[in-house]
Amino acid sequence: MDTVFVDTSVVISNKYFHPQSIVTALGKLAYDGQLHIVIPEITAEEIRKHFEKDMRECLVAMSKHSSMFRHCDEVFHSIEIDKQLERAMKRVEGFFDLPNVEILPFDTDCNLRNVFQAYFKEEPPFHLKNKKYEFPDAFVIEILKEYAIKHKTKIICFSQDGDFKVYENEWLQQADIKEYVSRKQKETENIRAFETVLNHCKNGILHEVKEKIYEHLDNERLYYNLGNISVNGIDVLSVSLDMAQEDYIIFKNTQKEMLVTVPVSVDFKIEISYDNYDMAFYDREDEQWYNVQNNEHTYDNVTNIYLSLRYDKTGMFPEQAEISIEDIDYSEVDELFE
Repeated sequence: MDTVFVDTSVVISNKYFHPQSIVTALGKLAYDGQLHIVIPEITAEEIRKHFEKDMRECLVAMSKHSSMFRHCDEVFHSIEIDKQLERAMKRVEGFFDLPNVEILPFDTDCNLRNVFQAYFKEEPPFHLKNKKYEFPDAFVIEILKEYAIKHKTKIICFSQDGDFKVYENEWLQQADIKEYVSRKQKETENIRAFETVLNHCKNGILHEVKEKIYEHLDNERLYYNLGNISVNGIDVLSVSLDMAQEDYIIFKNTQKEMLVTVPVSVDFKIEISYDNYDMAFYDREDEQWYNVQNNEHTYDNVTNIYLSLRYDKTGMFPEQAEISIEDIDYSEVDELFE
């Protein structure tokens, strides 16, 4: 059984413990007995701290917006931040309490001499500026190495921290978490039928997605953050899609269904006409704007969307299996207009 370590940077960048997060998928593999996760208490505390901070900021923002509509009691209610935060933190602790997840306490064996020798010799993770801030990583590395030596097992490390990623030896090996999880799932599950059906349904799925992309790009709310403008016309000139079906990631695989995420490249071109108020002024006597500029701008971009697909296995025969679109993640498209 593989022993793996997941760093704080990976947990944060992959949306913490969202049901469809790759970190949650890693936890599912541990729960199923496919691997063993070790997390030093230092890292666990970092994860708790960042999750609580980010979640509190999110809840505060939501609370501010909901307070504007408290008169609509049937729709909006004030958000109890501490209560919701307490509920959210249970998801973090739930991951740490999973079978085959081991938290290595602060008093776990750690060779302090090795830590300080690395510091004075400016070896990873102290090889860059602001060396003093890398002590937590240094202790984590040493704790993992001592654990690996003691248990005579290599540890596969998932990290996006530049200082941590460059550190590798005979006991600690760096890997990409998405590639690892996907490969591990493919090793343990028979998914040839899914790949056959996906290949058969690919064109139909892309046709449906293309229509949804047109609708998404034709929605003026997408362009609210472009500046001091008022959109008055959107022309979606072209959209082309390319599904990277070999790069799918499995998030759930049962006897009845499989849930996967598939990246799709989107090449689109749109033209927006808008009223530009940057040089405009408002005449209170006439009660109207003057010097409003009418402009046009063309966006020609290539980015990615991510399809959440559901593979229904309940048909009596393989050809009766179906793949449906559960959700589309447009976040990388939306970021182009922020």
